[in-house]
Amino acid sequence: MKQFKALIIKEWQTYWKIMLSPAWFLLANYAFILIIFIYTYFTSNSEMNILVSSQQGNLDALIWGVHFGSSILLGFLATLGSMNLADNVINQDSIRKCDIFHYSLPVSLKKIVASKYIFVIFGSFVTFVVLAVANSILMSAISSIYGLSNLSLGLNGVMNAIPYTLMSLLVFPPLCGFFASIFKRNSFISMLGIIILLDIMLYMLNIWLGVGYFSIYRYYMRVLAAPLNTITMILSGQYPSFSFFAWQDISHIDTLIRLGISCVLIVGTYFLVKRRELS
Repeated sequence: MKQFKALIIKEWQTYWKIMLSPAWFLLANYAFILIIFIYTYFTSNSEMNILVSSQQGNLDALIWGVHFGSSILLGFLATLGSMNLADNVINQDSIRKCDIFHYSLPVSLKKIVASKYIFVIFGSFVTFVVLAVANSILMSAISSIYGLSNLSLGLNGVMNAIPYTLMSLLVFPPLCGFFASIFKRNSFISMLGIIILLDIMLYMLNIWLGVGYFSIYRYYMRVLAAPLNTITMILSGQYPSFSFFAWQDISHIDTLIRLGISCVLIVGTYFLVKRRELS
């Protein structure tokens, strides 16, 4: 356990700036909003007013949507950061010519690879949850000045964004890590190229043989599109109340299949890294 903890600490000390990229984005946004607010306050001769619908249902939907949407955006940034992290933790030691030193330590390769994925996936997830909750509380505090605050509704939006972000973090980093173990440089571009090429081949097979068309690209894009489907259902009234429905949306067989594929990719990453020539 001490070895495992030391490995995760080592990854944190090396890549904490990348992991906290959603925090930098959030701070930049608040700084920009603060500058606009100060500029407007000192240049405008009238008080700032916010016009909202008088109907409570519309107001609740607006508050929930803002908190849910901002949390999904943070989750998307956390996913992008985790994909970048997956490439870095797999390849940077090799690029810097120091992987032979790290792999010569009295730690099994399984622990090394496992610690990298735990750091990337669950480290990014914890970062996202902390930022999303803090952002929701701060937005509620600011909106309370205008009488629009509803912290419980805002946190409900955060809670419904968590399963979608968790699913993205469990799906995309293993995919990027697998291709990073194959390509030491430009792994993301290589991954996109191979996926597009395979999609074209599958489409051509469907035309020639009529075996049925399966799109790898659409398969992964459905994970990113899931929150948009939720927003559509909210707007159409299919969810009459703001409960924790998002957790039910991911409890399907597709979720287990995606998790199974991610596990296979992680195992594949281990064997590919194991057969690499150290430098």
